[in-house]
Amino acid sequence: MYKKFLLIYGLMNQADKRRLLLIVVLSLVNGVLGVAGIASIVPFIGLISEPELIETNEYLIAFSSYTGISEYSELVVAFAIISFILVLAGNVLSASDVWVSAKFGYFKERQLSGQLLTNYLQADDLEFAKQKQSERVKSVLADVDRVILDTLFAQIDMFASMVMASLIFILLLVVDYQATLIVSAAIIAVYLLVYQIASKRLDRLGKEFADIETDLYSDVLEALKLHREIKLARIQAFFVDRYSETFRDMITNRLKYELISLVPQRVIETIGYASILMIAIYFALEESLGASSLTLIGVYAFAMYRLMPAVEEIFDSFEQIQFGSAILRRLVKQLTKEQPTQIFEPIELKSSSVLKLANISFAYRSNQPLLLNNINLAFELEKFHCIMGKTGCGKSTLLNIICGFYRPNKGTITLDNQAIDLYENNAWQDQVGYVPAKVNLMDVSLAENIALGFDEQQIDNNRLQSLLELVELDSLVGSLKEGVSAIVGDNGLSFSSGQIQKIGLARALYRQPKLLILDESTDALDLASEKRILSKIKKEFQLTIIFVSHRPSVTEFADQIIDLEQTLVRD
Repeated sequence: MYKKFLLIYGLMNQADKRRLLLIVVLSLVNGVLGVAGIASIVPFIGLISEPELIETNEYLIAFSSYTGISEYSELVVAFAIISFILVLAGNVLSASDVWVSAKFGYFKERQLSGQLLTNYLQADDLEFAKQKQSERVKSVLADVDRVILDTLFAQIDMFASMVMASLIFILLLVVDYQATLIVSAAIIAVYLLVYQIASKRLDRLGKEFADIETDLYSDVLEALKLHREIKLARIQAFFVDRYSETFRDMITNRLKYELISLVPQRVIETIGYASILMIAIYFALEESLGASSLTLIGVYAFAMYRLMPAVEEIFDSFEQIQFGSAILRRLVKQLTKEQPTQIFEPIELKSSSVLKLANISFAYRSNQPLLLNNINLAFELEKFHCIMGKTGCGKSTLLNIICGFYRPNKGTITLDNQAIDLYENNAWQDQVGYVPAKVNLMDVSLAENIALGFDEQQIDNNRLQSLLELVELDSLVGSLKEGVSAIVGDNGLSFSSGQIQKIGLARALYRQPKLLILDESTDALDLASEKRILSKIKKEFQLTIIFVSHRPSVTEFADQIIDLEQTLVRD
Protein backbone atom coordinates (compact mmCIF):
# COMPACT_ATOMS: atom_id res chain seq x y z
CA MET A 1 0.00 0.00 0.00
CA TYR A 2 2.80 2.40 0.95
CA LYS A 3 4.64 1.63 -2.30
CA LYS A 4 1.54 2.55 -4.30
CA PHE A 5 1.34 5.86 -2.44
CA LEU A 6 4.99 6.56 -3.26
CA LEU A 7 4.31 5.90 -6.95
CA ILE A 8 1.65 8.62 -7.03
CA TYR A 9 3.60 10.91 -4.69
CA GLY A 10 6.48 10.77 -7.16
CA LEU A 11 4.21 12.31 -9.82
CA MET A 12 3.56 15.40 -7.68
CA ASN A 13 5.34 18.74 -7.71
CA GLN A 14 5.95 20.86 -4.61
CA ALA A 15 2.63 22.71 -4.96
CA ASP A 16 0.79 19.38 -5.17
CA LYS A 17 2.55 18.15 -2.04
CA ARG A 18 1.52 21.28 -0.12
CA ARG A 19 -2.11 20.81 -1.20
CA LEU A 20 -1.94 17.16 -0.20
CA LEU A 21 -0.62 18.20 3.22
CA LEU A 22 -3.59 20.55 3.60
CA ILE A 23 -5.95 17.68 2.80
CA VAL A 24 -4.19 15.50 5.39
CA VAL A 25 -4.50 18.25 8.04
CA LEU A 26 -8.20 18.71 7.22
CA SER A 27 -8.68 14.96 7.57
CA LEU A 28 -6.99 14.97 10.97
CA VAL A 29 -9.04 17.91 12.25
CA ASN A 30 -12.18 16.32 10.85
CA GLY A 31 -11.36 13.12 12.73
CA VAL A 32 -10.81 15.02 15.98
CA LEU A 33 -14.11 16.88 15.58
CA GLY A 34 -15.87 13.62 14.82
CA VAL A 35 -14.62 12.08 18.05
CA ALA A 36 -15.37 15.28 19.97
CA GLY A 37 -18.94 15.06 18.69
CA ILE A 38 -19.19 11.49 20.01
CA ALA A 39 -17.62 12.47 23.35
CA SER A 40 -20.03 15.40 23.70
CA ILE A 41 -22.99 13.04 23.71
CA VAL A 42 -21.78 11.39 26.96
CA PRO A 43 -22.73 14.22 29.39
CA PHE A 44 -25.93 14.92 27.44
CA ILE A 45 -27.20 11.33 27.69
CA GLY A 46 -25.86 11.07 31.25
CA LEU A 47 -27.83 14.10 32.44
CA ILE A 48 -31.02 12.86 30.82
CA SER A 49 -30.73 9.36 32.29
CA GLU A 50 -29.24 10.43 35.67
CA PRO A 51 -30.21 14.01 36.65
CA GLU A 52 -28.42 13.60 39.99
CA LEU A 53 -25.07 13.68 38.16
CA ILE A 54 -25.28 17.49 38.26
CA GLU A 55 -24.47 17.24 41.96
CA THR A 56 -22.17 14.16 42.01
CA ASN A 57 -20.03 14.27 38.86
CA GLU A 58 -16.89 16.35 39.38
CA TYR A 59 -16.62 17.26 35.68
CA LEU A 60 -20.20 18.52 35.48
CA ILE A 61 -19.71 20.46 38.73
CA ALA A 62 -16.54 22.06 37.31
CA PHE A 63 -18.33 22.92 34.04
CA SER A 64 -21.25 24.45 35.95
CA SER A 65 -18.90 26.51 38.08
CA TYR A 66 -16.87 27.74 35.08
CA THR A 67 -19.87 28.70 32.91
CA GLY A 68 -22.22 29.83 35.68
CA ILE A 69 -24.95 27.47 34.43
CA SER A 70 -26.42 25.73 37.47
CA GLU A 71 -29.97 24.83 36.49
CA TYR A 72 -30.52 21.26 35.31
CA SER A 73 -32.61 22.23 32.27
CA GLU A 74 -30.06 24.87 31.23
CA LEU A 75 -27.22 22.33 31.50
CA VAL A 76 -29.11 19.81 29.34
CA VAL A 77 -29.76 22.48 26.71
CA ALA A 78 -26.12 23.69 26.89
CA PHE A 79 -24.71 20.21 26.30
CA ALA A 80 -27.23 19.58 23.53
CA ILE A 81 -26.08 22.81 21.83
CA ILE A 82 -22.39 21.93 22.33
CA SER A 83 -22.94 18.46 20.87
CA PHE A 84 -24.90 19.86 17.93
CA ILE A 85 -22.24 22.51 17.19
CA LEU A 86 -19.44 19.93 17.28
CA VAL A 87 -21.34 17.57 14.98
CA LEU A 88 -22.27 20.45 12.66
CA ALA A 89 -18.67 21.72 12.60
CA GLY A 90 -17.47 18.20 11.85
CA ASN A 91 -19.91 17.84 8.96
CA VAL A 92 -19.04 21.29 7.54
CA LEU A 93 -15.33 20.49 7.76
CA SER A 94 -15.96 17.09 6.23
CA ALA A 95 -17.75 18.75 3.29
CA SER A 96 -14.85 21.21 2.95
CA ASP A 97 -12.41 18.33 3.01
CA VAL A 98 -14.33 16.59 0.23
CA TRP A 99 -14.42 19.80 -1.84
CA VAL A 100 -10.71 20.52 -1.40
CA SER A 101 -9.85 16.90 -2.19
CA ALA A 102 -12.09 16.88 -5.27
CA LYS A 103 -10.64 20.16 -6.55
CA PHE A 104 -7.10 18.89 -6.02
CA GLY A 105 -7.90 15.57 -7.67
CA TYR A 106 -9.59 17.00 -10.76
CA PHE A 107 -6.86 19.57 -11.37
CA LYS A 108 -4.24 16.86 -10.89
CA GLU A 109 -6.14 14.65 -13.33
CA ARG A 110 -6.09 17.51 -15.87
CA GLN A 111 -2.35 18.00 -15.37
CA LEU A 112 -1.44 14.29 -15.56
CA SER A 113 -3.65 13.58 -18.59
CA GLY A 114 -2.13 16.61 -20.34
CA GLN A 115 1.36 15.39 -19.44
CA LEU A 116 0.54 11.92 -20.76
CA LEU A 117 -0.82 13.37 -24.03
CA THR A 118 2.36 15.46 -24.33
CA ASN A 119 4.48 12.35 -23.84
CA TYR A 120 2.57 10.55 -26.58
CA LEU A 121 2.94 13.47 -28.98
CA GLN A 122 6.68 13.73 -28.27
CA ALA A 123 7.31 10.00 -28.37
CA ASP A 124 9.64 8.33 -30.82
CA ASP A 125 7.62 7.47 -33.93
CA LEU A 126 8.59 3.80 -33.87
CA GLU A 127 7.68 3.50 -30.18
CA PHE A 128 4.44 5.36 -30.86
CA ALA A 129 3.51 2.87 -33.58
CA LYS A 130 4.00 -0.11 -31.24
CA GLN A 131 1.17 0.92 -28.91
CA LYS A 132 -2.48 0.57 -29.87
CA GLN A 133 -4.30 3.81 -30.51
CA SER A 134 -7.14 2.52 -28.34
CA GLU A 135 -4.73 2.02 -25.44
CA ARG A 136 -3.43 5.58 -25.75
CA VAL A 137 -6.95 7.02 -25.88
CA LYS A 138 -7.97 4.94 -22.87
CA SER A 139 -4.89 5.97 -20.89
CA VAL A 140 -5.51 9.69 -21.42
CA LEU A 141 -9.30 9.70 -20.97
CA ALA A 142 -9.93 6.86 -18.51
CA ASP A 143 -6.80 5.59 -16.78
CA VAL A 144 -5.69 8.92 -15.32
CA ASP A 145 -9.20 9.45 -13.95
CA ARG A 146 -9.22 5.96 -12.50
CA VAL A 147 -5.82 6.36 -10.84
CA ILE A 148 -6.88 9.67 -9.28
CA LEU A 149 -10.25 8.36 -8.07
CA ASP A 150 -9.43 4.73 -7.30
CA THR A 151 -5.93 5.19 -5.94
CA LEU A 152 -5.08 8.71 -4.80
CA PHE A 153 -8.57 9.56 -3.48
CA ALA A 154 -8.90 6.07 -2.06
CA GLN A 155 -5.63 6.50 -0.16
CA ILE A 156 -6.74 9.90 1.15
CA ASP A 157 -10.12 8.46 2.17
CA MET A 158 -8.43 5.47 3.79
CA PHE A 159 -6.11 7.75 5.78
CA ALA A 160 -8.99 9.96 6.95
CA SER A 161 -11.09 6.95 7.90
CA MET A 162 -8.19 5.35 9.76
CA VAL A 163 -7.67 8.59 11.72
CA MET A 164 -11.36 8.72 12.56
CA ALA A 165 -11.51 5.02 13.51
CA SER A 166 -8.35 5.27 15.66
CA LEU A 167 -9.64 8.28 17.61
CA ILE A 168 -13.04 6.63 18.15
CA PHE A 169 -11.21 3.49 19.29
CA ILE A 170 -9.20 5.52 21.84
CA LEU A 171 -12.38 7.17 23.11
CA LEU A 172 -14.13 3.82 23.51
CA LEU A 173 -11.08 2.41 25.30
CA VAL A 174 -11.51 5.17 27.88
CA VAL A 175 -15.22 4.39 28.20
CA ASP A 176 -14.76 0.61 28.55
CA TYR A 177 -11.59 -1.03 27.30
CA GLN A 178 -12.79 -4.65 27.64
CA ALA A 179 -15.81 -4.33 25.38
CA THR A 180 -13.82 -2.14 22.96
CA LEU A 181 -10.99 -4.68 22.67
CA ILE A 182 -13.44 -7.47 21.90
CA VAL A 183 -15.19 -5.50 19.13
CA SER A 184 -11.87 -4.26 17.73
CA ALA A 185 -10.44 -7.76 17.65
CA ALA A 186 -13.42 -8.93 15.60
CA ILE A 187 -13.06 -6.07 13.10
CA ILE A 188 -9.28 -6.56 12.76
CA ALA A 189 -9.76 -10.30 12.26
CA VAL A 190 -12.22 -9.64 9.43
CA TYR A 191 -9.83 -7.10 7.85
CA LEU A 192 -6.89 -9.54 7.92
CA LEU A 193 -9.08 -12.30 6.49
CA VAL A 194 -10.32 -10.07 3.67
CA TYR A 195 -6.79 -8.86 2.94
CA GLN A 196 -5.53 -12.42 2.73
CA ILE A 197 -8.35 -13.59 0.47
CA ALA A 198 -8.97 -10.50 -1.66
CA SER A 199 -5.57 -8.87 -2.17
CA LYS A 200 -4.19 -11.03 -4.99
CA ARG A 201 -7.62 -11.60 -6.54
CA LEU A 202 -8.30 -7.85 -6.77
CA ASP A 203 -4.87 -7.24 -8.28
CA ARG A 204 -5.50 -9.94 -10.90
CA LEU A 205 -8.98 -8.58 -11.64
CA GLY A 206 -7.47 -5.10 -12.06
CA LYS A 207 -4.97 -6.38 -14.64
CA GLU A 208 -7.73 -8.21 -16.50
CA PHE A 209 -9.93 -5.09 -16.42
CA ALA A 210 -7.15 -2.91 -17.90
CA ASP A 211 -6.69 -5.35 -20.81
CA ILE A 212 -10.43 -5.81 -21.38
CA GLU A 213 -11.06 -2.06 -21.40
CA THR A 214 -8.28 -1.56 -23.97
CA ASP A 215 -9.88 -4.24 -26.16
CA LEU A 216 -13.25 -2.54 -25.75
CA TYR A 217 -11.90 0.81 -26.96
CA SER A 218 -10.17 -1.02 -29.82
CA ASP A 219 -13.39 -2.75 -30.87
CA VAL A 220 -15.25 0.57 -31.06
CA LEU A 221 -12.46 2.52 -32.83
CA GLU A 222 -11.87 -0.23 -35.40
CA ALA A 223 -15.58 -0.58 -36.16
CA LEU A 224 -15.98 3.17 -36.66
CA LYS A 225 -12.82 3.34 -38.80
CA LEU A 226 -14.08 0.55 -41.09
CA HIS A 227 -17.69 1.73 -41.20
CA ARG A 228 -17.89 1.94 -45.01
CA GLU A 229 -16.41 -1.52 -45.57
CA ILE A 230 -18.71 -2.89 -42.86
CA LYS A 231 -21.77 -1.26 -44.40
CA LEU A 232 -20.95 -2.43 -47.91
CA ALA A 233 -20.29 -6.03 -46.83
CA ARG A 234 -23.26 -5.97 -44.40
CA ILE A 235 -21.14 -7.37 -41.58
CA GLN A 236 -22.42 -5.05 -38.85
CA ALA A 237 -23.45 -8.05 -36.73
CA PHE A 238 -19.88 -9.40 -36.72
CA PHE A 239 -18.45 -6.20 -35.21
CA VAL A 240 -21.34 -5.68 -32.80
CA ASP A 241 -20.97 -9.30 -31.61
CA ARG A 242 -17.23 -8.76 -31.22
CA TYR A 243 -17.89 -5.68 -29.08
CA SER A 244 -20.62 -7.45 -27.09
CA GLU A 245 -18.33 -10.41 -26.36
CA THR A 246 -15.65 -8.10 -24.98
CA PHE A 247 -18.27 -6.23 -22.97
CA ARG A 248 -19.49 -9.54 -21.56
CA ASP A 249 -15.96 -10.20 -20.30
CA MET A 250 -15.99 -6.77 -18.67
CA ILE A 251 -19.32 -7.49 -16.98
CA THR A 252 -17.93 -10.76 -15.58
CA ASN A 253 -14.86 -8.93 -14.32
CA ARG A 254 -16.89 -6.17 -12.67
CA LEU A 255 -19.33 -8.60 -11.07
CA LYS A 256 -16.43 -10.47 -9.47
CA TYR A 257 -15.06 -7.19 -8.17
CA GLU A 258 -18.46 -6.12 -6.82
CA LEU A 259 -18.87 -9.47 -5.06
CA ILE A 260 -15.47 -9.21 -3.39
CA SER A 261 -16.31 -5.61 -2.42
CA LEU A 262 -19.80 -6.34 -1.15
CA VAL A 263 -19.09 -9.23 1.23
CA PRO A 264 -16.74 -7.34 3.63
CA GLN A 265 -19.16 -4.39 3.83
CA ARG A 266 -22.05 -6.62 4.82
CA VAL A 267 -19.87 -8.49 7.31
CA ILE A 268 -18.79 -5.19 8.91
CA GLU A 269 -22.40 -3.98 9.14
CA THR A 270 -23.35 -7.27 10.79
CA ILE A 271 -20.45 -7.02 13.23
CA GLY A 272 -21.44 -3.43 14.07
CA TYR A 273 -25.03 -4.40 14.83
CA ALA A 274 -23.94 -7.48 16.75
CA SER A 275 -21.47 -5.37 18.74
CA ILE A 276 -24.22 -3.04 19.99
CA LEU A 277 -26.33 -6.05 21.03
CA MET A 278 -23.38 -7.69 22.79
CA ILE A 279 -22.47 -4.46 24.59
CA ALA A 280 -26.06 -4.06 25.75
CA ILE A 281 -26.06 -7.65 27.06
CA TYR A 282 -22.63 -7.09 28.66
CA PHE A 283 -23.76 -4.01 30.59
CA ALA A 284 -27.09 -5.63 31.47
CA LEU A 285 -25.29 -8.56 33.06
CA GLU A 286 -22.68 -6.35 34.77
CA GLU A 287 -24.87 -3.60 36.19
CA SER A 288 -28.43 -4.83 35.76
CA LEU A 289 -28.95 -2.20 33.06
CA GLY A 290 -29.04 0.90 35.28
CA ALA A 291 -29.05 4.51 34.11
CA SER A 292 -25.28 4.58 33.71
CA SER A 293 -25.48 1.48 31.51
CA LEU A 294 -28.01 3.20 29.27
CA THR A 295 -25.59 6.12 28.94
CA LEU A 296 -22.76 3.82 27.93
CA ILE A 297 -24.97 1.93 25.46
CA GLY A 298 -26.00 5.26 23.93
CA VAL A 299 -22.37 6.31 23.61
CA TYR A 300 -21.45 2.98 21.96
CA ALA A 301 -24.44 3.18 19.61
CA PHE A 302 -23.49 6.70 18.49
CA ALA A 303 -19.83 5.71 18.23
CA MET A 304 -20.74 2.70 16.07
CA TYR A 305 -22.89 5.02 13.93
CA ARG A 306 -19.70 6.99 13.12
CA LEU A 307 -17.26 4.09 13.29
CA MET A 308 -18.91 1.65 10.87
CA PRO A 309 -18.86 4.00 7.86
CA ALA A 310 -15.20 4.72 8.60
CA VAL A 311 -14.34 1.02 8.75
CA GLU A 312 -16.34 0.33 5.58
CA GLU A 313 -14.48 3.20 3.87
CA ILE A 314 -11.17 1.59 4.86
CA PHE A 315 -12.23 -1.72 3.30
CA ASP A 316 -13.68 -0.04 0.20
CA SER A 317 -10.55 2.08 -0.28
CA PHE A 318 -8.33 -0.97 0.10
CA GLU A 319 -10.31 -2.79 -2.59
CA GLN A 320 -10.16 0.18 -4.99
CA ILE A 321 -6.40 0.56 -4.48
CA GLN A 322 -5.75 -3.14 -5.11
CA PHE A 323 -8.03 -3.18 -8.14
CA GLY A 324 -6.37 -0.10 -9.63
CA SER A 325 -2.79 -1.28 -8.96
CA ALA A 326 -2.17 -2.65 -12.46
CA ILE A 327 -3.42 0.53 -14.13
CA LEU A 328 -1.36 2.66 -11.72
CA ARG A 329 1.85 0.79 -12.55
CA ARG A 330 1.24 1.10 -16.31
CA LEU A 331 0.38 4.77 -16.07
CA VAL A 332 3.38 5.67 -13.93
CA LYS A 333 5.60 3.83 -16.41
CA GLN A 334 4.15 5.84 -19.30
CA LEU A 335 4.34 9.16 -17.43
CA THR A 336 7.94 8.65 -16.32
CA LYS A 337 9.18 7.12 -19.55
CA GLU A 338 12.26 8.86 -20.87
CA GLN A 339 11.42 11.05 -23.86
CA PRO A 340 13.63 11.52 -26.94
CA THR A 341 16.27 14.17 -26.39
CA GLN A 342 15.38 17.48 -28.04
CA ILE A 343 17.95 20.18 -28.82
CA PHE A 344 17.83 23.48 -30.65
CA GLU A 345 20.94 24.25 -32.65
CA PRO A 346 20.35 27.10 -35.13
CA ILE A 347 20.61 26.09 -38.78
CA GLU A 348 21.41 28.39 -41.69
CA LEU A 349 19.97 27.15 -44.97
CA LYS A 350 21.54 28.92 -47.97
CA SER A 351 20.70 28.51 -51.64
CA SER A 352 24.10 26.90 -52.12
CA SER A 353 23.66 24.45 -49.23
CA VAL A 354 23.70 20.68 -49.80
CA LEU A 355 22.11 18.04 -47.58
CA LYS A 356 24.00 14.76 -47.85
CA LEU A 357 23.04 11.29 -46.68
CA ALA A 358 26.04 8.95 -46.50
CA ASN A 359 25.76 5.17 -46.07
CA ILE A 360 22.30 5.44 -44.52
CA SER A 361 20.79 2.13 -43.40
CA PHE A 362 17.51 1.55 -41.61
CA ALA A 363 15.33 -1.29 -40.36
CA TYR A 364 12.21 -1.05 -38.22
CA ARG A 365 13.46 -3.80 -35.91
CA SER A 366 16.89 -5.26 -35.31
CA ASN A 367 15.71 -8.74 -36.34
CA GLN A 368 14.24 -7.52 -39.65
CA PRO A 369 16.07 -7.06 -42.98
CA LEU A 370 17.27 -3.56 -43.84
CA LEU A 371 14.70 -1.44 -45.65
CA LEU A 372 17.38 1.09 -46.61
CA ASN A 373 20.88 -0.25 -47.14
CA ASN A 374 23.89 2.08 -47.53
CA ILE A 375 21.94 4.84 -49.25
CA ASN A 376 24.07 7.75 -50.51
CA LEU A 377 22.21 10.82 -51.72
CA ALA A 378 22.75 14.57 -52.01
CA PHE A 379 19.99 17.19 -52.09
CA GLU A 380 20.82 20.67 -53.31
CA LEU A 381 18.69 23.27 -51.59
CA GLU A 382 16.08 25.29 -53.48
CA LYS A 383 15.78 22.45 -56.00
CA PHE A 384 12.92 20.07 -56.83
CA HIS A 385 13.87 16.46 -56.09
CA CYS A 386 11.57 13.61 -57.18
CA ILE A 387 11.97 10.19 -55.54
CA MET A 388 10.50 7.22 -57.41
CA GLY A 389 10.52 3.45 -57.04
CA LYS A 390 8.20 0.53 -56.54
CA THR A 391 6.08 0.09 -53.44
CA GLY A 392 8.08 -1.11 -50.43
CA CYS A 393 11.50 0.10 -51.55
CA GLY A 394 11.71 2.64 -48.68
CA LYS A 395 10.62 5.95 -50.24
CA SER A 396 8.37 7.04 -47.35
CA THR A 397 10.91 5.73 -44.84
CA LEU A 398 13.57 7.94 -46.41
CA LEU A 399 11.23 10.94 -46.09
CA ASN A 400 10.63 10.07 -42.43
CA ILE A 401 14.40 10.12 -41.84
CA ILE A 402 14.73 13.50 -43.59
CA CYS A 403 11.81 14.91 -41.58
CA GLY A 404 13.47 13.74 -38.37
CA PHE A 405 10.79 11.18 -37.47
CA TYR A 406 13.21 8.23 -37.61
CA ARG A 407 16.85 7.96 -36.64
CA PRO A 408 18.90 5.87 -39.12
CA ASN A 409 20.51 2.72 -37.74
CA LYS A 410 23.81 3.77 -39.25
CA GLY A 411 25.28 6.39 -41.56
CA THR A 412 25.79 10.13 -41.36
CA ILE A 413 23.81 13.17 -42.45
CA THR A 414 25.57 16.45 -43.16
CA LEU A 415 24.56 19.97 -44.15
CA ASP A 416 27.38 21.74 -45.96
CA ASN A 417 29.75 19.03 -44.71
CA GLN A 418 28.76 19.67 -41.07
CA ALA A 419 27.15 16.75 -39.24
CA ILE A 420 23.53 17.42 -38.32
CA ASP A 421 21.12 15.41 -36.18
CA LEU A 422 17.76 15.64 -37.95
CA TYR A 423 16.14 13.44 -35.29
CA GLU A 424 16.90 15.59 -32.24
CA ASN A 425 17.33 19.12 -33.59
CA ASN A 426 14.10 21.10 -33.36
CA ALA A 427 15.69 23.86 -35.41
CA TRP A 428 15.74 21.48 -38.40
CA GLN A 429 12.15 20.44 -37.89
CA ASP A 430 11.13 24.12 -37.78
CA GLN A 431 12.39 24.38 -41.38
CA VAL A 432 10.34 21.43 -42.66
CA GLY A 433 6.82 21.42 -44.08
CA TYR A 434 5.30 17.95 -44.47
CA VAL A 435 2.28 16.70 -46.42
CA PRO A 436 1.56 13.00 -45.79
CA ALA A 437 -0.17 10.69 -48.23
CA LYS A 438 -3.31 10.85 -46.07
CA VAL A 439 -4.10 14.33 -44.76
CA ASN A 440 -5.90 14.31 -41.41
CA LEU A 441 -8.39 17.06 -40.64
CA MET A 442 -9.68 18.45 -37.36
CA ASP A 443 -13.27 19.23 -36.44
CA VAL A 444 -12.61 22.98 -36.55
CA SER A 445 -12.85 25.72 -39.19
CA LEU A 446 -11.12 25.54 -42.56
CA ALA A 447 -8.86 28.43 -41.48
CA GLU A 448 -7.79 26.61 -38.31
CA ASN A 449 -7.15 23.42 -40.30
CA ILE A 450 -4.73 25.27 -42.55
CA ALA A 451 -3.11 27.38 -39.80
CA LEU A 452 -2.74 24.28 -37.63
CA GLY A 453 -1.81 25.13 -34.03
CA PHE A 454 -3.00 28.76 -34.22
CA ASP A 455 -6.20 30.20 -32.76
CA GLU A 456 -8.42 32.06 -35.22
CA GLN A 457 -7.38 35.40 -33.68
CA GLN A 458 -3.70 34.61 -34.41
CA ILE A 459 -4.14 33.64 -38.05
CA ASP A 460 -2.50 35.79 -40.72
CA ASN A 461 -5.50 36.27 -43.03
CA ASN A 462 -3.44 37.73 -45.88
CA ARG A 463 -1.16 34.71 -45.93
CA LEU A 464 -4.18 32.41 -45.62
CA GLN A 465 -5.94 34.05 -48.57
CA SER A 466 -2.87 33.88 -50.82
CA LEU A 467 -2.44 30.17 -50.02
CA LEU A 468 -6.10 29.47 -50.77
CA GLU A 469 -5.59 31.05 -54.18
CA LEU A 470 -2.34 29.15 -54.74
CA VAL A 471 -3.89 25.71 -54.05
CA GLU A 472 -7.10 26.73 -55.88
CA LEU A 473 -9.46 26.54 -52.92
CA ASP A 474 -10.54 30.20 -53.14
CA SER A 475 -13.57 29.50 -55.35
CA LEU A 476 -14.71 26.73 -52.99
CA VAL A 477 -14.34 29.02 -49.97
CA GLY A 478 -16.33 31.69 -51.82
CA SER A 479 -19.20 29.23 -52.24
CA LEU A 480 -19.33 28.44 -48.52
CA LYS A 481 -21.72 30.51 -46.44
CA GLU A 482 -19.25 30.80 -43.55
CA GLY A 483 -16.19 31.11 -45.83
CA VAL A 484 -12.93 30.10 -44.14
CA SER A 485 -14.85 29.84 -40.84
CA ALA A 486 -16.82 26.85 -42.15
CA ILE A 487 -16.41 23.80 -39.92
CA VAL A 488 -14.60 21.04 -41.79
CA GLY A 489 -15.26 18.01 -39.57
CA ASP A 490 -12.62 15.44 -38.68
CA ASN A 491 -13.50 13.32 -41.73
CA GLY A 492 -13.80 16.22 -44.16
CA LEU A 493 -17.17 15.01 -45.42
CA SER A 494 -17.83 18.31 -47.23
CA PHE A 495 -14.63 18.03 -49.28
CA SER A 496 -13.36 15.73 -51.99
CA SER A 497 -10.12 13.81 -51.53
CA GLY A 498 -8.40 16.25 -53.90
CA GLN A 499 -9.60 19.25 -51.89
CA ILE A 500 -8.36 17.61 -48.69
CA GLN A 501 -4.91 17.23 -50.27
CA LYS A 502 -5.03 20.92 -51.20
CA ILE A 503 -5.76 21.75 -47.56
CA GLY A 504 -2.70 19.66 -46.62
CA LEU A 505 -0.52 21.61 -49.07
CA ALA A 506 -1.79 24.95 -47.77
CA ARG A 507 -1.20 23.77 -44.18
CA ALA A 508 2.43 22.86 -44.86
CA LEU A 509 3.11 26.14 -46.70
CA TYR A 510 1.41 28.31 -44.05
CA ARG A 511 4.38 27.85 -41.71
CA GLN A 512 6.72 29.16 -44.40
CA PRO A 513 9.13 26.21 -44.42
CA LYS A 514 12.47 26.11 -46.24
CA LEU A 515 12.06 22.41 -47.07
CA LEU A 516 8.78 20.92 -48.34
CA ILE A 517 8.35 17.14 -48.05
CA LEU A 518 5.57 15.67 -50.19
CA ASP A 519 4.63 12.01 -49.83
CA GLU A 520 2.37 11.25 -52.82
CA SER A 521 0.57 14.45 -51.85
CA THR A 522 -1.10 15.23 -55.21
CA ASP A 523 -2.32 11.74 -56.18
CA ALA A 524 -5.97 12.77 -55.74
CA LEU A 525 -5.63 15.84 -57.99
CA ASP A 526 -6.33 15.78 -61.68
CA LEU A 527 -3.19 16.23 -63.81
CA ALA A 528 -4.07 19.77 -64.87
CA SER A 529 -4.63 20.95 -61.26
CA GLU A 530 -1.45 19.21 -60.15
CA LYS A 531 0.57 20.93 -62.88
CA ARG A 532 -0.80 24.41 -62.09
CA ILE A 533 -0.29 24.10 -58.32
CA LEU A 534 3.23 22.62 -58.52
CA SER A 535 4.21 25.29 -61.05
CA LYS A 536 3.03 28.06 -58.72
CA ILE A 537 4.76 26.52 -55.69
CA LYS A 538 8.04 26.17 -57.57
CA LYS A 539 7.80 29.69 -58.99
CA GLU A 540 6.59 31.65 -55.95
CA PHE A 541 8.57 29.97 -53.16
CA GLN A 542 12.32 29.54 -52.81
CA LEU A 543 11.83 26.03 -51.54
CA THR A 544 13.69 22.76 -51.46
CA ILE A 545 11.06 20.20 -52.48
CA ILE A 546 11.49 16.46 -51.98
CA PHE A 547 8.55 14.69 -53.58
CA VAL A 548 7.80 10.98 -53.48
CA SER A 549 5.43 10.08 -56.29
CA HIS A 550 4.51 7.29 -58.69
CA ARG A 551 3.13 9.76 -61.25
CA PRO A 552 5.38 10.45 -64.24
CA SER A 553 3.74 13.88 -64.53
CA VAL A 554 5.66 15.07 -61.45
CA THR A 555 9.06 14.43 -63.03
CA GLU A 556 8.72 17.36 -65.45
CA PHE A 557 9.16 19.71 -62.49
CA ALA A 558 12.14 17.83 -61.08
CA ASP A 559 15.68 19.18 -61.07
CA GLN A 560 16.75 15.75 -59.83
CA ILE A 561 15.09 12.35 -60.20
CA ILE A 562 16.04 9.55 -57.79
CA ASP A 563 15.14 5.92 -58.50
CA LEU A 564 15.43 4.62 -54.96
CA GLU A 565 14.94 1.00 -56.00
CA GLN A 566 18.12 1.14 -58.06
CA THR A 567 19.58 4.12 -56.13
CA LEU A 568 20.07 5.87 -59.44
CA VAL A 569 20.21 9.66 -59.61
CA ARG A 570 19.69 11.68 -62.77
CA ASP A 571 19.23 15.37 -63.44
